[in-house]
Amino acid sequence: MDDSSSLTLLQKAGLSLEHLGQMLEWLNEGILILEAENTRILYVNPRFSEMVQAEAGELIGRDASEWLNEQELRYWQQQSEIIDKTGRNRFEFSLPTRSGSRIPVIQSVREIHTQEGKRLLLVNSIDISEQKRIYSELEAVNRRLMEYHDQLTEDLLLAEQIQRTLITTREQTGRIQITTRYLPVMGIGGDYVFVHTGLNDKVYLTVCDVSGHGVAASLVANYVNATTRQILEKGVEGPGDLLQKLNKTSYALLKNQYLYFTYAAVELDPQTCDARIASGGHPPILHVYGHGTVQSFTGPFTMLGKFHPLPQFGKEHSVQLQTGDRLVLYTDGITEARRPGTVDQLGVNRLIHILANNHHVDAETVCDMILNAVIWHTEKHIEDDMTLLIATVIS
Repeated sequence: MDDSSSLTLLQKAGLSLEHLGQMLEWLNEGILILEAENTRILYVNPRFSEMVQAEAGELIGRDASEWLNEQELRYWQQQSEIIDKTGRNRFEFSLPTRSGSRIPVIQSVREIHTQEGKRLLLVNSIDISEQKRIYSELEAVNRRLMEYHDQLTEDLLLAEQIQRTLITTREQTGRIQITTRYLPVMGIGGDYVFVHTGLNDKVYLTVCDVSGHGVAASLVANYVNATTRQILEKGVEGPGDLLQKLNKTSYALLKNQYLYFTYAAVELDPQTCDARIASGGHPPILHVYGHGTVQSFTGPFTMLGKFHPLPQFGKEHSVQLQTGDRLVLYTDGITEARRPGTVDQLGVNRLIHILANNHHVDAETVCDMILNAVIWHTEKHIEDDMTLLIATVIS
């Protein structure tokens, strides 16, 4: 059946040229017109013929349901019920082709009426094969990403467990009782706190803060920890010498990177309680006397891993600790914790106030008080890793 015969059928059905004009906006899509009562095909455009691999003459005059399998026919009937109620519908469908394959389409159906009041259905079919292909590829990529995410999560949990083995929690050596806290922002972080044993039974309290967060900072922190251990095993002439040697080794690794670190070290004699203090770019180390007075010590050096030789701007400090005295080492995640939307930091002075007012309270409780103060000050918006060490001289 040619196009003139198709037009004749449409005219017999009472469809005017004015109604045909309504299809112009869809002529680049698959268009067909059906009788609503019996789904007899009255018109197909060339694009629809191309999609189903059949000429117009093979389609016009036939019942469209002949092309559908039982499942497709049942689904079409369900969608037709919506058309009967609302006069239109839009749904996804599989368009059958002569070869037996199916083309995924979006079908937009609306009800039109002839001059004689006959009810017809104007069906617009949009081929979404490409969209389906892309969606399928995206699903495959998403599955791979989820698998990678799960593996990465598992690896990070393992890394967190390993890193925590490098954190000294609570121990006693001689007359020195050591209490620590470690709270990374991302599970793993660039802070670490560790108590090393050096030569001649000296104990080294060390706290490190690598710039940045996450995996890279964590790897550098672990590297610094391991390097500190190696340096101490060979022997040093005090904490200042430790920092010089640590900087020299680290500079070779970090000089072209954006990472660097601050570092605090205290050499302690666990029996006499003589202490030597040095730090590089780190917040002041605090000496809390047994009666509550607090003295702060800045380090002789700037940050480590960035410059060589290491610039020096101060001196190493020596302290004789007495029973009840404390040394407090911490990272700037505590003192630089800000109130949201402001530049108001917790600050060293507030930290000193907590330590001075609670010099008689056990170290575990004081640690919790300090961290709670940070949480309250930041309204729980923690932005940096927090590490804290309190070394208390007991009788």
